[in-house]
Parts: sequence; C-alpha cells; structure tokens
Amino acid sequence: MVVKNSDPNSHVLYSKTVPVVSGDEAISIIQMLEHELEMVGGNGIGLAATQIGLSKSIAIIRHRGVAINLINPSIISAENEFVSKGEGCLSLPNRAWSVPRFKTIRIKNHALWPTPVGSIAMNANPNGISFLGKTVNKGMFLVPVEQVFVYENPEEDFGGMICVAVQHEYEHLMGICLDAKDGVIEDFSLATGKNKIGRNDPCGCGSGKKFKRCCGSKVS
Repeated sequence: MVVKNSDPNSHVLYSKTVPVVSGDEAISIIQMLEHELEMVGGNGIGLAATQIGLSKSIAIIRHRGVAINLINPSIISAENEFVSKGEGCLSLPNRAWSVPRFKTIRIKNHALWPTPVGSIAMNANPNGISFLGKTVNKGMFLVPVEQVFVYENPEEDFGGMICVAVQHEYEHLMGICLDAKDGVIEDFSLATGKNKIGRNDPCGCGSGKKFKRCCGSKVS
C-alpha cells in the first residue's frame, strides 16, 4: 500500500534512504514497487521505496512503455531551471504544486548485470527492464552507469514527464516530498478547492490527463 503523509509510518517519506546492496535486493524491491504502481490503476507514473514504507534508495518510473529503474541514483549535474506546473504525488493525493525543476539532468545510476537476457545493457537506458510477473535470474550485480534525461525531447520524454519524474523520485529517495520542498507553490487541492492550474496543464492527481479532463470537473 502506498504510504500517505497522514499514515503512522509516513516519517519514512521524510527520511533519506540507505543504498541497496545487491542485485537480488534491487529486483525484489522493484517487483514490489511495480505491483503497487499497477494497483493504483494508472494514476501515477513513478513510485519510490519510501512510498511503500521502505527506506531504500530505489524507485521506478513506468509510463507508456517506458521502464526506468533508479537504483542508488545521484545527480551529477543539472541545467536550465524551469517551473514544472501541476506536479502531483501518490503520497499527497488530490494536491498539486508548481515545482522548480531542471530541463537537463545527468545522473549516476546502477544497472543490473548480467541482464535477464544474459548481456550487459549499456545503452541509453540500461535499467529499462520491468520485472513484474517475470522469472528473473538470481545473482545479478549492480554496476554504475551514467544517464542523461532531457525535458525538451517530446518523442522520448512524453512532453517532459520522464525527466520531471526522475527528479521527483530522486527527491523521494532524499526524503523530500512536495509539501516540504523549498520553492514550491501549491496550485491545487481538491480538499480546499484551491486551483491555480490551467485547464490544459497536466492534472495534479498524477493521472497524466489534462486538468480540464480530470479533476478540473470536480472543482467549482
């Protein structure tokens, strides 16, 4: 179950995680995260271990066929700051913020080697593997790789969603939630009726739909 900020164990959401130490541990957590993300029925595109009560440095992103696994990630560089509007979080349901983000980020990540198909995947996305419902080889190792995510790459990044999601999930692993992040402005809350999101902006609930076609119909 996804941890909400009102849950008794929500302190995990605001605590920095510890590294994953083995490939087998990484695979086990990835499978749990994939299961939980599938359970929310498409209402989110990413999930971090802290959001299921685990203080481990691992998160996943799943969106329209894209599968990204973040394992012990760290940001090497970040350029071109902008404001991401309508950003939501599964642990903070029915709320959304305008959030400072970067259009280009370079991260140090970890890939699993050998991959399930038996070869090292040193392409642009070596961690692009989904393990849900699959038999996975035991005894995999974690190897460091560098990856770059670019916001202004609509064909590969779905209008910037993947680049923003990587930054969002990374902050979860640092113990940072949107309601406690510096420089953010809350734009939308279904509970209070607060709404500063444009009708054509992404909905803050995380559905991936435009606001006018989602929660916008629920706010007067």
